[in-house]
Amino acid sequence: LFVVRAEDERGRHETARARRLVLAIGKRGTPRTLPIAIAAGAESRVSYALADARSFAGKRVLVVGLGDTAMEAALALSRQPGTLVTISYRGADFARGKARTIAELKAQVARGRVRLVFESQLEVP
Repeated sequence: LFVVRAEDERGRHETARARRLVLAIGKRGTPRTLPIAIAAGAESRVSYALADARSFAGKRVLVVGLGDTAMEAALALSRQPGTLVTISYRGADFARGKARTIAELKAQVARGRVRLVFESQLEVP
């Protein structure tokens, strides 16, 4: 189980949990790796690319990052039946990305299909 804990400027805490994690930070073909140790046996549940969003149908998925690749992955995942998508982003707001992609992601957040957690970091429990 992957857990992301975030604290906002007012000290409020949020926690997101998922059995699978899609890390979408960095360029396609040269993704960054997670800045934490992955527990033995959990490596198969961490993906550095999204080949088939359908394989995540009905799952809880954590997407790390908020660039175009991360947003596109989160959107594709959010369209799958029963899939709960949480995005963890270390920044305080959208910093880059295509306007159309940001608008679509915000719409999915408003529909409750995506949960967006700003100012969050990954840690090993």
